[in-house]
Amino acid sequence: MKYEPPSAEQMRKIKDAVGATAKKMAQRTCVTEQHWRKFTASTVPRGIPYEKLFHFAALETLSEDQVNAIHRYMVRIGATIEADELNDPELLSLRVKAQEAADKHQSIIDLQTDLLRRYPPKAPIPETAANELNRLAEEAQQAINSYRVLSEQYYQAGGGHPFYVESRHHRR
Repeated sequence: MKYEPPSAEQMRKIKDAVGATAKKMAQRTCVTEQHWRKFTASTVPRGIPYEKLFHFAALETLSEDQVNAIHRYMVRIGATIEADELNDPELLSLRVKAQEAADKHQSIIDLQTDLLRRYPPKAPIPETAANELNRLAEEAQQAINSYRVLSEQYYQAGGGHPFYVESRHHRR
């Protein structure tokens, strides 16, 4: 296959036709904004490489489901892909909710730790304190389960591999 890149003028027309900024075009062609400008420069333009133009064309012509299917395949064969959360409110919302669940889990663990510090090691714990520890343990488990579900949803939405916060068990 022989490839000749579009001219700088054609690249400017493409940018105008899709109504994108130079920054957006750089993102869609997987280059820096400064590098994108070299493809549209009127003096000494640089031709856009085939794979960069192919990526742009795929994003412009394939449906979102098709692009996501390609990304899932890339992840299956070993790639790590993280979506741009700033341009995806749903993804950003999932990440924030997952972080809130992880923070809640940590604060519950901290409460359990503080409660346990009130009693000397191997000393009997009063029933009310034991009940409170059990209630906190249940809340901590609910928070970590919520985090895991949200983290998996984040991954499924294209936000990269989920990571889990493992619960720490306090032993006396």
